[in-house]
Order: sequence, then structure tokens, then C-alpha cells
Amino acid sequence: MAGVCRKYSISRSAFDKWRQKFKGMSSSEAKRLKVLEDENLRLKRLLAEKELEIQVLRDIVKKTFDTSGKPPKIVD
Repeated sequence: MAGVCRKYSISRSAFDKWRQKFKGMSSSEAKRLKVLEDENLRLKRLLAEKELEIQVLRDIVKKTFDTSGKPPKIVD
């Protein structure tokens, strides 16, 4: 085990965490887990971006409309 850690330049604790996470999985299951984790991360980022866009739009609407809920009068 120490040889494997040296060969791949990883710490023993990192190896132990990896082994615990993937214990009992086949290589195809581990690959599928990695794909799902990557997809989950991508979707979380996409959701965060959309939530930010929604908040910006809400702020714009709040500033655009006065407290009565009516749009401001446009003066030419």
C-alpha cells in the first residue's frame, strides 16, 4: 500500500478515504459514480447561476416599480 501511495504521489489518508468510498464497488460502478458526481456538480452550478439571475431580475423589478406596484411614469 505504501508503494502505491508513493507511485501515485498521494498521502496515506487520501488513499484510505478513496478506499473507504469505493469499497465493494466494481470499476464500472466507480466510473458511473464519478459520472453522476460530475453531472450533479454541473447541475448545482447551473441552478446557482439561475437563482442568481432570478434575484437580479427581482431586484430590477423592485427598483422599477414603486411601492404601489405601478410602473413609473415615463417622461419624454
